[in-house]
This record gives sequence, C-alpha cells and structure tokens, in this order.
Amino acid sequence: MSPSKIFPAVIEWNDDGTPASKEFNDIYFSRAGGTEETRYVFIQQNKLAEKIKTLKPGEQFTIAETGFGTGLNFLCVWQLWNELAPKNAQLNFFSVDLFPLTQADLTKALAIWPEFSDLAQPLIRQYPDLVHGYHRLAFQQVNLTLAFGDASWAFKEFYGKVDAFFLDGFAPSKNPGMWTAELFSSIARISKHNTSFATFTAAGLVRNGLKGVGFKVEKCAGFGKKRDMLRGQFQGICPPKPEQRANWFTYPSINQSSQKSIAIVGAGIAGSFTARALKKRGFKVEVFEKESSPAQGASGNAQGALYIKLASDLTHHCRFYSQAFIHASKDFDTLKSSGAEWHQCGVIQAAWDDKELARQQQINAKGNFPETLVKQVSGTDVAHLSGIDLDVPGHYFPSGGWANPPSLCQAALEGIDVNFSTDILSIEHSDNQWNLHFHSGESKAFDAVVITAAWASKKFSQLKPLPIKKIRGQVSYQSLQSTAPNLKTVLCSHVYVAPPWKNQLVFGATFNLNEDEEGLRLEDHQENCDQLIQSFPYLNKYIDETQLNGRVGFRCTSPDYTPIVGPVPDWDYYQQNYQGWGQKKHALWPVGKTFTNLYCNLAHGSRGLASAPLSAELIAAMINNEPLPVPKDIADHLHPARFLIRSLKKSPSN
Repeated sequence: MSPSKIFPAVIEWNDDGTPASKEFNDIYFSRAGGTEETRYVFIQQNKLAEKIKTLKPGEQFTIAETGFGTGLNFLCVWQLWNELAPKNAQLNFFSVDLFPLTQADLTKALAIWPEFSDLAQPLIRQYPDLVHGYHRLAFQQVNLTLAFGDASWAFKEFYGKVDAFFLDGFAPSKNPGMWTAELFSSIARISKHNTSFATFTAAGLVRNGLKGVGFKVEKCAGFGKKRDMLRGQFQGICPPKPEQRANWFTYPSINQSSQKSIAIVGAGIAGSFTARALKKRGFKVEVFEKESSPAQGASGNAQGALYIKLASDLTHHCRFYSQAFIHASKDFDTLKSSGAEWHQCGVIQAAWDDKELARQQQINAKGNFPETLVKQVSGTDVAHLSGIDLDVPGHYFPSGGWANPPSLCQAALEGIDVNFSTDILSIEHSDNQWNLHFHSGESKAFDAVVITAAWASKKFSQLKPLPIKKIRGQVSYQSLQSTAPNLKTVLCSHVYVAPPWKNQLVFGATFNLNEDEEGLRLEDHQENCDQLIQSFPYLNKYIDETQLNGRVGFRCTSPDYTPIVGPVPDWDYYQQNYQGWGQKKHALWPVGKTFTNLYCNLAHGSRGLASAPLSAELIAAMINNEPLPVPKDIADHLHPARFLIRSLKKSPSN
C-alpha cells in the first residue's frame, strides 16, 4: 500500500471508561484486565522476562508489534525492562497502527492505568502528529518507533532483525485486511532463527500464514474466556522468496560494543546531534571542530527557524521532512533543561503570491497532514497569531519556532569530549582503524568516523565524489533600541524573520550559489530589507538600513536538496560492478560496498534544524546495528550512493 493520509481512530468510550474502535467494532483491551491480558498473551508466551534477564550489558532486544492502539503493551514491556534489563541494554520497540489514536484519546485511555503514569507521561509528550511514516521516540535506553500506516507496508520497509513479535490488532474476522501474505512474508524476512511470536488469536488465517513462511506454531490456552491463542518460533523451514528490490544500498554496522571509539568531524547541528545519539548508545565519542566553538558554520546564526516546506504528494522528500520536523520539535524540548534556547512559538508561511497560495491550497485539498502539523489560516488569523498588522493567508505550523543553534549544539554536546580549534588534514584507513591526521603533524586512531563538516567534507578524498554545493547566505541583524514589534511567531516568505531576541531583529537570508565572499555586503542587506518589507510591510518602521549588522554562512546542499546520510560508498566498486544497467533483475545485482566504518551526515542546506536530529538518529542506528528509525525507502533516498546510481542509470553505456 502506498503512503497515504492517516485517519485517526474513531473511539467509542464504554461505560467503564475503556475505549473501543468504531471502525472495527472491537475493544482495545480486555475488560477482564488489560494489563493481565498483555502480560499473559505477549510477555509470558514470548518468555520475555527470561530473555531480558539473560541479556548482557549493552546488548539489544527488538520487539515488533502490529497494532499500537493505546500503547498498553509497550508500557507493560517498558516497565518490565526497567525492572529486569542489565545496565546499558537497549530495547527497540517497533509498532504499527493504520488508525492511531489522537494524543487526546491516548491521554484519556492511559488515565485508566495510574500505575503507568511515570511512563505514560513521557510517551504522551513525545507522541507524534498523525502523519504517515515512521516516528522515532527516545526514552533513555528504550527506543519506540511508531509506524503510522498499513502493516504490510510498514513491515516491508522495516530494516533490521526482530527477537519477538506481538501480533496484536483487532480480530482477523473484523480486520482481515491486516493479515496479508505480504505481511507474513515480511515477518519471516526480519526474523532470526528462533525469533518468537505470540498472538491473541487462533484463527486459521493467522496460523496457516505463519506456518507457510517458516514458523513453528502451537496452540495454547487463551486469556480469560478465550479458549485458544497461538505462539511459536521461526524455524526458517520455508523462507520467503527474495524481494525484488535493489541491492545497491547497504547499511553496515560496526557492532554493538560500547568499547568502539568514534570520531565526529564537525560540531555544527549535524555533528553535535550525531555525537549525542552515539553517546546515548554507549559508544566512546570524540568530536573535532576547526573553529573555537560549536555551530560556527552555516549553523551559527543567532536565530534559526524550525520549519519545512511541504508538498501535496507524499514524495520521499516530503515524507522525510515531515517526519524529521516532528522529531526535531520534540527533541529540542528535551534539550531546554540543558540550556538550549528553543522557542516553540509557531511558524507562519505566508502565501505571498497567487502561485504560493495555489500550492498551499493544493496541499490542503489532498489532506495528507493533520492540523496539528499544519493548518491553513486566513489573513485575520495570521494577524492574530503573529501579533502584528498583517493581512495575508498562509500555513501555520504550531510545532515550529526558532532556536539559537549554538546553544542547541552546546546542549547536545554535554558530557562529550570536543576538540575545538583542531583542523584535520586527512583521514586514512589501516589496520582496521581510521587515522585522523592533523595539521599539527599528530594523528589519532578510531574504530569509526562520521564526517559532518558540511561543504568542507570534500577535502577528504573518500568524500570528494559527492556532488555537494556551497551556497552563500547572508542574514541581517537589526538592533532595536526603544521599541520592538510585538511579533509572536516566526514569519516566512522569501525571507524569514523571528520574534525579537536580545534587542535585535534577525531576518534573511540571501541565496548566492558558487560565491565565496565571507564579508558582509551592503547589497545583500538591501536585498534582505527589500524582501522583508515587501512581504511584511508593517516591519518597515523598525528597519534602519544604515544600522544593520549580520552574519555570512555557507550552506551545504545536494542536487536534490535532500541530506546525504549514511555509509560512504566505495566509488570504484560501484563503477566496476554496476555497469550494464537494465540487463539483469535488481535482485541479481551485487550488494553495494562502502568504506569500512566511514559515514557522513551532510547537505542539510537551509533546513538543518529540521533534518539533522533525525539524520543523527539514522546514523547512530546504522552504526549500532539496530532497526532504522525511517522506512527503508527513505533511508535509500538519503544514501550517499544515490547520485552514483542515478548517473549510472543515465549513462549511454547502460
């Protein structure tokens, strides 16, 4: 099933306060005892307590579930994990829902279980907008990935291996569309030998589907009044046929050992959040930055806007950015206690001309995004939300806002070794390690390296073939003396302008491709002023063009304006092994090859605040050999080898 609009569950509340699904005419949990049912059906029959107890420190355990519902299964497992898991062990919990609860309904449903309140509240706070795709929620040593969409699609795009399955959801008789042959095939594909499963149902459709893909299936007593249920293990007796999809994108890990050392080159948004994600997983992380403090490149403006530009169709680009935006907004909240300057004041994208208005109206007509993510607002609404005299319609992003990127980076780097004023001359792989060679003549060895140095990354020979572009941008700062506009939200049109902070108004930025001028230019200040006044005339009275200051930064972008995230390809291998395009099936191509333990997180352009945090999670998941936090097709869309594959497809010799 292709990505599509997500419809929230329609809930009917029973007299005892328990929720039931109106679509499927079925309850979310047993009236005889929801927690008891979960513990018997899913925890006991999968022998989770025994398995968790035998884990080693730092080891991972992955559960995949059909039917997140109220999250009760997840909370029961999380509680058990906190009681039994060894130090630094990591739980990965993946769950799918085609009709997810709204945050309000989730809050009401979980209020029934006060014993989970300490776990339910963090879940509710991070619960995402109902947008199709994967949504990564992080809780200390527990990662929850919520996949909103059809189960067959969600499991097909799952990249990783599973230790136990919770085959939940509504009864097959009421929800037959979920229990497809494609779903069973995907379940087998992502199973290990002896991966267990448990399900409340004993229906023949489920029993035969699991047997047909290699599971040993047995009946056992059901919970409460239910006579039978199913449980079993994957034996690989009848493995599924290979999927007919390309092999050229690969995601190697360095293993799960916390003893592995990783160097991060660059301390901007991408580097700082990557270092934080890896440290959380127990790796020994060290950051190297050529400047004297973090976020001194394109990340270094005083105020950066967290917003995205959506599309009417759910393209790879649009799906990635919508999910990344939701993740970033939640993630920034967790850094405020560490001193990060983040203000979720909302963002308004003004419909500055008829073309932009038509684009926004087309997005609204498709209806792929809920109003909790983006809402169409009138000129009157815009004036009320922004606090200034402005009569133009637009899109309102309530979860957007502005941040001070250097403070975000500083908070993300808390507790991490950072070497400032340290420039790396080159990197070289030998004896299974990467040697960083510094301008000082010294060198240092690491097990893995992640390059996050934006456009400067091309100075390393291994990344030189990447087609990244350098784009100059100048931001203008207007000092405010006695009066300041009562601007309450970020405004975006041809420029962005943030609410006043520290007695100044920040707006811009110019877009100058292939220009290297580092100094401020009067003509660029003039361009920023003209665009600001044209879009938001009310602000003209606060601008004195003779008193402007500002900052120049150089964005790093890719040809498709999507970040480049993943293992660095072995360029010669691809050129030698992927000739003759179209002469054989995708499944027959050799698996792509990358440089050993070398990764990059680059090309975030002008949307780095939105894209970098989720990209950091993606890099960390790859390195740590855990399930990816994005669908496989999205990971492929970000893969550094994509440009080479596209060029080979177009080559006349192919």
